[in-house]
Amino acid sequence: MLDARRAIFVTENLLEAIVAHQCDIVIIDITGVPIVDTAAASSLLMTARAVALLGSRVVLVGVSAEVAQTLVHLGVDLSLFEIHANLQAGVAWAFAQLGLRVVAG
Repeated sequence: MLDARRAIFVTENLLEAIVAHQCDIVIIDITGVPIVDTAAASSLLMTARAVALLGSRVVLVGVSAEVAQTLVHLGVDLSLFEIHANLQAGVAWAFAQLGLRVVAG
């Protein structure tokens, strides 16, 4: 479960990493998170706002059907997120945005 305490911990570390590494895009993978409570959903939204203020974009991947229903039911504004079904799709989108591609070595 992604609860408020864990969400705050993740947010603090994420924002520090964005500044330290000058990230343009941040991928948040919630694959395997079966439940998001109201406080965690609010924290996720505040995280996206803070990331945007730092000039980065947020890609949210791995949203389960249950979590999707919860986010919609709570009326969470998802406009700050680029949403993709899985990590592979999110990374592909991020690479395309940054003009990167994977080449065989």
